[in-house]
Amino acid sequence: MFVDKYLGLYEQRYFGAGHKRTKYSILDSYISDEQFVMSAKIEQEGVWSQKGQSKKKQHLSTVDGIILSGMLVEKYLEITCENCSDWMLQSFEVHAASNPVEDVNHIVLYLDFDKSSLLEKRYAVNVSGMRVDLSFEQIKIEEQTNHGQQNYFSSHLKNSMLDLTDIHFISDDLVEADTQWMHQKMEYSGLGSAHTNEISLLEWLISFSQLCELMVYNHDKVSREESENLWMRSVKAEINISSLGLPNLETIHSFGKIDKAKIITKGGNSWSMLNVTTGTSDNQVLFTAKVAHILPSASIEMKHQVKKYCLMTK
Repeated sequence: MFVDKYLGLYEQRYFGAGHKRTKYSILDSYISDEQFVMSAKIEQEGVWSQKGQSKKKQHLSTVDGIILSGMLVEKYLEITCENCSDWMLQSFEVHAASNPVEDVNHIVLYLDFDKSSLLEKRYAVNVSGMRVDLSFEQIKIEEQTNHGQQNYFSSHLKNSMLDLTDIHFISDDLVEADTQWMHQKMEYSGLGSAHTNEISLLEWLISFSQLCELMVYNHDKVSREESENLWMRSVKAEINISSLGLPNLETIHSFGKIDKAKIITKGGNSWSMLNVTTGTSDNQVLFTAKVAHILPSASIEMKHQVKKYCLMTK
């Protein structure tokens, strides 16, 4: 992958091969008057994330939260006997839990009926403290081939890739790149399985998360290897459904920009807090996110020197 030049080996990155090695399993589920509750577990079949020689401790990621929430929605729809194979994830919003969720062997999720709108296909899910809102749109397909063995929502990321190429850093706050879609033609079943010929919002999340990493590390003048975990505090995403059905171009132009950045001190560490926007240049797909990471001391000193120089030259 071209992006490896900037972010490191594909096999060692979560948004490279790491997320493809994640397996999701439902343990139990039950329904009450106010909630639909499900428990699940996550298993990692290989490296989750590695920086240099250091293997990072796995935690519940934004990708995990969305996939598990989709599995919960699908399980609930099974109970209500509703076919969801032609539903497509149109938007999502995720807010991280107050603390990292590191126990991935037993994750409790619940569908909050009061905050959901079932008729409008909007679902509010709590995933061990992570808040996930999913909105779907039903797009009827005349010929559906949703008879595969693999579940689409939890598995299709394993068989596809949006590769970032021709990356250009326009400034410290703006990066542009071309995106190429590569995927294996497969038959799936379940939620969204009729739309295997479209790029999903989850696939865009993987691509734009890497674009976000490129922006943040370039802005803060650190490499991925010397950085700490990049935390996605919140993220909103939306895809223009009306653009679907058009031929998927071989190359799609993407962008990422930093809207706001500041450094705060917390727990004896200097945190870089950034608001970012990423999307396709035709505005068919748009992401906004708030991210944060701990700055290494060398990067903090460099920022102080640059600020001092700028003041001296005014």
